[in-house]
Amino acid sequence: MNNKTGTKIKSKAAFNSIAFISGRMGSVFNSTVAKGIENHVACLGGKKKSILYHLPRDSSDEACSAEIIDVIKQGEADGLICLSFTPAESAVRKIIKSKIPAVFIERKIKGLHSVKVDNFKGGYTAGEYLAKKGYKKAGLIIDPQCRDEKSASYERLMGFKSALDFYGLKPVKGAAVTACRHSIECGRDVFEEFEDTLKGVDSVFSVAGDLVAIGFMMEAKAGGIRFPKDIALIGYDGVEAAKAVTPVLTTIKQPIETMGMEAVEIINGCLKGSLDGVKHLDIDTEMSEGGTV
Repeated sequence: MNNKTGTKIKSKAAFNSIAFISGRMGSVFNSTVAKGIENHVACLGGKKKSILYHLPRDSSDEACSAEIIDVIKQGEADGLICLSFTPAESAVRKIIKSKIPAVFIERKIKGLHSVKVDNFKGGYTAGEYLAKKGYKKAGLIIDPQCRDEKSASYERLMGFKSALDFYGLKPVKGAAVTACRHSIECGRDVFEEFEDTLKGVDSVFSVAGDLVAIGFMMEAKAGGIRFPKDIALIGYDGVEAAKAVTPVLTTIKQPIETMGMEAVEIINGCLKGSLDGVKHLDIDTEMSEGGTV
């Protein structure tokens, strides 16, 4: 039996419920990870299983760490999946002491399981792709997470800059705009901030993801800018909406749904006794060529 991602399902679920702790579910990334969790729980079969959603009032590390401690204290979950935050040491100690199998997505925590995309490599691929195409003046759309050295966004940014450096290039100074959220609306706002510096760049990499890149492109096209004739654009994520725009967005595709699926598989393996030691799973990205480069 195979699930939607083509991964072979080896057995039924060994758990009754899994707790999932995440930030905003309005984020396409977060909701797609959740979809992967839900689909894989359903694929494992057996009696009806449940997913306990714990959404802190804010997505800070402190708030999410408090939820971890609360989940363990309640004792209702057989496993724990945490998305895109770094837990406090007190929360890590609680997990280890409780012996509850826990998987962190997009963070590698010592002594605990993790599922990560190689975001440095993904960013490097974007930079190398632009350099090999002959683009020399890259601008950036970043997000607030780029300031956190443990975040996926920071890793993407470092990978991109590393590729440019290898080819003797650097991002254009002053041509970096921050998107406050990963949404099309924020992408539109970013274009308005970017507009004055666009004459100094020949390409833009959206570290902040596809939806921001799409909003940027829509607003730019409304202003008469042509892709890729006037400017090249690369997104990040590989969401379905990237295929729905004209031209199709060139993007670095990451298997977001698979990350949730793999996290469930790790928990199931722990509870069945088929997984020994701590597992750190690194997943590759791939270039999805569209018409914006």
